[in-house]
Amino acid sequence: MLSAERLLCYGADEGAGALGLESWADVAVNLEHRSLRGVEGDIFSALVWGCGADVLVRA
Repeated sequence: MLSAERLLCYGADEGAGALGLESWADVAVNLEHRSLRGVEGDIFSALVWGCGADVLVRA
């Protein structure tokens, strides 16, 4: 079984290549987003299984 952190790494490291892109823009997580309210500790799991892409903002 893969951890949420490992899944995020695969997506970040391999995602652009899988889409035929050489790179993509850096993003940051908006920890104040309503989808992440109440999340304490394991933010990686919340990002993989508990929220949409709208928690990401341009870095």
